[in-house]
Amino acid sequence: MVNDDLTHALRSILHQAKQDPADFPFHKRVWIDKGEETQLLEINLHKINEKDFPEGLKYLVFRKVRKVKRSELKNTADKKDATADEQAKIIEELENELKYTKEQLQITIEDYETSNEELRASNEELQSMNEELQLTTEERETSQEELQSLNEELKTVNQELESKIEKLSRVNNDLKNLMDASEVAIIFLDNEFHVKRFTTAATKIFNLTSSYIDSPFEHFTNRLRYDGIMSDIEQVVKTRKQIEKQVGDSEGRTYIMRISLYKTLEGKSEGVVLTFVDVTEIEAIHEELEHKIEEIKKMHREILKSNVNERWKVGEYLHDEFSQLLVAANMTVEHIKNQIGKDDSKVKEGIDKLGKLIRQSIDEVRNLSHEILPVDVEQEGIRHAFQNLAKDTEEKYGLSCTLDMDSVVDEIEDIDVATNLYRIAREAVKNAVLHSDAKHVNITFRSENDDLIMEIEDDGGGFDIEEIGNGMGINIMKHRMEIMNGSLDIKASNRFDKKGTLVLCKMPLNSKK
Repeated sequence: MVNDDLTHALRSILHQAKQDPADFPFHKRVWIDKGEETQLLEINLHKINEKDFPEGLKYLVFRKVRKVKRSELKNTADKKDATADEQAKIIEELENELKYTKEQLQITIEDYETSNEELRASNEELQSMNEELQLTTEERETSQEELQSLNEELKTVNQELESKIEKLSRVNNDLKNLMDASEVAIIFLDNEFHVKRFTTAATKIFNLTSSYIDSPFEHFTNRLRYDGIMSDIEQVVKTRKQIEKQVGDSEGRTYIMRISLYKTLEGKSEGVVLTFVDVTEIEAIHEELEHKIEEIKKMHREILKSNVNERWKVGEYLHDEFSQLLVAANMTVEHIKNQIGKDDSKVKEGIDKLGKLIRQSIDEVRNLSHEILPVDVEQEGIRHAFQNLAKDTEEKYGLSCTLDMDSVVDEIEDIDVATNLYRIAREAVKNAVLHSDAKHVNITFRSENDDLIMEIEDDGGGFDIEEIGNGMGINIMKHRMEIMNGSLDIKASNRFDKKGTLVLCKMPLNSKK
């Protein structure tokens, strides 16, 4: 603890150093009361200017000047033989003490003013805190009201949640009954391929029970004659694409197996779904249907072959007999016309009209005989028939028709195949004229691997396949290809500046003979 007299002296010298930092060192003398003695103490404040010390450090030095007993100090003042030096020292000490007292008073005043300002600031802060406390109280009341309102809303939400839980429970019950009633085997796996749920039908294929939920799927045995299920599941997870395969079981039943990702409403993948649809009865019906279709195709071939023979007879009759009769009738009309005189103008005019009608009938009979007659492969060949088709197209429709046929055309020996290809090409050219406003048609024959390819392309504006796709002409074209074990496809052409239509016919090469 520092003596009170010493405390004031220290405060004074430190204040003086703060006011005049350039006047170091500072000195101060103070009387210290020690009971029966009074001690004069000198205080010196120095500044530390060493390099190794931080800037601004100071140190104090205390030095004892002398000690005087109170009785001696009093007697000394009364004695007449006191020396002048001692009296001067006492006066100086009293003046210093007075000066020190004034300084202490000034410091006390300043401290008082500072304390007063601090007290005023504290009062203002207290008022501010009081206002904040009042505001906080109001906010608390508002919060209580909001909390009460929130509590009411929470009750409403709780009631709605209970209603939704009830609906969800009903949906779960419906889902469970639906899965139990479904004949489709469905198994749900999580991301670790553990079983999460399955339908009753799945237990007929896999040895599953409800006690094995959350068990690894690979631990369960099955009745399938297929060992690649786990690799398929891993492939679906890796590629994120569905896999569909036809598999059978040990009892001879057939299933369509589909493996796909289990996705949430947000599109997040959270496992795999396996479905097995029993198609045993469908497969049996399909095989029976294929057998019936093959029988119908065989019947169609026989009908078509019979139809070709009938066409030969009708065509030959029109070309060889009826056409000749019309020619003879036309010659007779010309002979009668030459025998009539010039005065019989009305009769001559009527005979001219009759001759014109006979000539038109001759042209129509010839065209009809050409359309009815099948392609004569033995006498002229299919190449000649298509050259006539190109020529007739240009003459009849004013449409440019070009042929691009390689040697595979000359190998076609079957009259039925040649006739079907010819009539398909003629129908395609007719469609190009009537439906796509084409100006040019190109017919191409080529071989590709083990197939014969026939392409009919035009530069028209194309046509809506949905509009004419169910027409009789298109269906007959497709049917002709089907009975030759071939296919017909209609799509947009890329030959003429990506405009027009392409009719693509494909059939096995071994069918052309």
